[in-house]
Amino acid sequence: MAGSGVLTDEEMSRVRVNWDELILCNGAMLNAFLVRLRTSGSVVKAIGDILHTQIPLLVPHIRWCSCQLTACTLLQSKTTDPQYKEFEQKCSEDPRAAGLPLSSFLLKPMQRITKYPLLIQRILDYTPEGHMDYEELSGALDESLRLCHSVNEAVRSKENTEQLEWLQTNVQFSLDETLVFNSQTNFMGQRKLLHWGKLFKIRGNRDLVGFLFNDFFLLVKPKNFFSRAATPTELEPFGKNEFVMYRTPYLLGDTIVNKAPPDQYGPSVFLMNYPSEEKDIPLKADSDPARDVWIRVVQDAKHEYLKTKRRSEQEMKKKWAHTMKHTVGVLKVTVVKAEDLTASDPNGKSDPFCVLHFNQQEENTPVVSNSLNPKWNYTMQFNVHDLNKDVLEITVFDQDIFSPNDFLGCGRVVLKDLLQEGDSPWHKQVLLEDVSRGELELVIELTLNKSDLLL
Repeated sequence: MAGSGVLTDEEMSRVRVNWDELILCNGAMLNAFLVRLRTSGSVVKAIGDILHTQIPLLVPHIRWCSCQLTACTLLQSKTTDPQYKEFEQKCSEDPRAAGLPLSSFLLKPMQRITKYPLLIQRILDYTPEGHMDYEELSGALDESLRLCHSVNEAVRSKENTEQLEWLQTNVQFSLDETLVFNSQTNFMGQRKLLHWGKLFKIRGNRDLVGFLFNDFFLLVKPKNFFSRAATPTELEPFGKNEFVMYRTPYLLGDTIVNKAPPDQYGPSVFLMNYPSEEKDIPLKADSDPARDVWIRVVQDAKHEYLKTKRRSEQEMKKKWAHTMKHTVGVLKVTVVKAEDLTASDPNGKSDPFCVLHFNQQEENTPVVSNSLNPKWNYTMQFNVHDLNKDVLEITVFDQDIFSPNDFLGCGRVVLKDLLQEGDSPWHKQVLLEDVSRGELELVIELTLNKSDLLL
């Protein structure tokens, strides 16, 4: 279709959206299942860990599903175009299309996402609670329900979706990561545009537009206006105007906003401050009421941001407390280094860190900036419950501040297999799965409780 000319480039982008990202994340899941199939012999005993790891990486479906109605409406309007109708008929006659129009294939990602909770629940119904896969399947079910909720929320908020897609197309930005506006945030759920408005930066006499999201505050300036002030029309977003990011966005958790002293700055001015900056940024709104609205919405958004972050941290502490019961020992894991990781950032590097899961416990290594061969030498401890069933899972991510972290691969170490190799400590080289390259070096040491030394 892209080469046929039946749709313009702009129409193609509205139909295609982020199809390439869907191929990548679903391909990674498929590859994980194929690896498990090849290494499991005649019976696959567990898939919960794969689902638990891979479903959170399906977040590109949120953007796709939220744009689906717009794409289908566009294609429906094209059915009156003889050239398009003839082209689609020719495509649907290809055996690979099974006689279906393009709009049917656009529905597939939504149908897939909504089926995961049903399928996982069905597997859980036939899985005893004491089975090695039960907890992983339960976690996968929670993740699939959370993903479905985010998809439904994004589809319902059509105006928010359209505004985020406009920002993606019309705002140029330069960051060390790829910022996708219409996406899942790191812990605030689906990104939402809460407020926007025209602002004037007093220092530098610059016309700006501010956008407040549920996780950060963004200032942009009109594109190609350097020698004169922009007119009100040229500052209007959600039309044909284009903008450029003025500065790195402010994360809400660290942002401070206050009313500026009128005798120093004049009327309708508020001050934005970020800990890494020495000076406040004075921003002038259209009026005193508009200034007061900015102060209120930023403070409210920051309060919700910090509250959600604390709740997320408390839930993690509860999981940790649960794992303290019925332990037979402690597993000490040192993540030494990684080699030959995938480049995820525009500069050809990544900002890698590892997330380790063991018996519902989670620990992270620090982030190493701009490296494909990071060295951590970072040690963590986990409580051991069952020497025959416990599994250490390691996932490597590229840290992104304003978008979900990028997946760089994963690996697993089965405790039972380690015990069969000999005495602790164990030095392990773990090839990363679900990616084309990458390897981890670990040192693992097991210390049993005195009462369990006879096992």
